[in-house]
Amino acid sequence: MSVGWPSTPFGALGALRALFSLILGLSLWSADALADSTCQDLLTRTEPAGLVRVLPILENRCATPFTQAEQLFVAGAGGWWLRTCAFPAHHTSRARLLTFFSSSAIVAAVGRRYALPGTAADTAYASTSAAPYSAGSRAAAAIGCSARGKRIAEGIDAWLLLGARGSDGDFVRGCVSFFGGRHSEEDCTCLADIGASVLPNLHASHFTRDSVQRITRTNPLLGLQIALKCGLAEP
Repeated sequence: MSVGWPSTPFGALGALRALFSLILGLSLWSADALADSTCQDLLTRTEPAGLVRVLPILENRCATPFTQAEQLFVAGAGGWWLRTCAFPAHHTSRARLLTFFSSSAIVAAVGRRYALPGTAADTAYASTSAAPYSAGSRAAAAIGCSARGKRIAEGIDAWLLLGARGSDGDFVRGCVSFFGGRHSEEDCTCLADIGASVLPNLHASHFTRDSVQRITRTNPLLGLQIALKCGLAEP
């Protein structure tokens, strides 16, 4: 007596399903392995040099923290795609990105360390902040409303969403807990999205009593945005 393919139609169907699941699992594993390999290559290569290196990183949705200048570059690029091409397509994504882009535009206009005394210092920091933001806008304009532009814009949303989940910290969860239900997760995510424009990787940090003050001390104009858009004030 041979043991082989099931003799009943239902047994055959079950075997086909199992085979399909196995093939699908192997395909997904291969895709993940390829994505990991691609990201590892992108994160370690030195070309292209400068801020434009972040574009293929975002396009391939590689998880990595960015510097202040890189974040401003991302905001400049993403803001251009949002205004000109309505990328990403989903309205929820656009609303989430708009918060980060608008606060980054303020930082680009007046500088990250607006609170520093002295006009010369303020002007120097504003100039330093404006340069990467403008470079991002130019880079996005060069790519245009193309399929690649859409992929990168969606990658920016994925990057910000990953930060909102707090993979290495609990800023949003800590914020909700600290305010004891007086502010929602949406309010605290809004705070993190705005604060990230001056404090890179804020989502992955821990919320403390002086978190709001740290943001507003760095750039007082963001305090008004936090109050109006997020409904939050210093505790």
